[in-house]
Amino acid sequence: MKKKLYKVMDLLEFEKENNVEVSVIERDMRMEAYTGSRYYATIENAEIGGDGILCSVHGNSNSVSGALKAYAREISRTTLVVDAYKETRRTINVPILTYEAHADDEERE
Repeated sequence: MKKKLYKVMDLLEFEKENNVEVSVIERDMRMEAYTGSRYYATIENAEIGGDGILCSVHGNSNSVSGALKAYAREISRTTLVVDAYKETRRTINVPILTYEAHADDEERE
């Protein structure tokens, strides 16, 4: 029996290696009340591809580092489609992503 092994990588290393930008956005208070999370992390113009559909995903949390960690978990072991409807479309096979809090997390907003 063969097992497929996945590479493990830090989210910020993945960001640099694949020329994408992970953003953390603070929600306005109305949406925060609705979602229960102050922040969300995402890669602009990137969606998860699978089974013939594209889905937008993001990581939610009440802290910047928590949103980044949640986003890393959401996109791990998926196919990320960047610029899906443009000539610059590309796909990225995402490894298992991890994220550890950094001192400059609050500056990523």
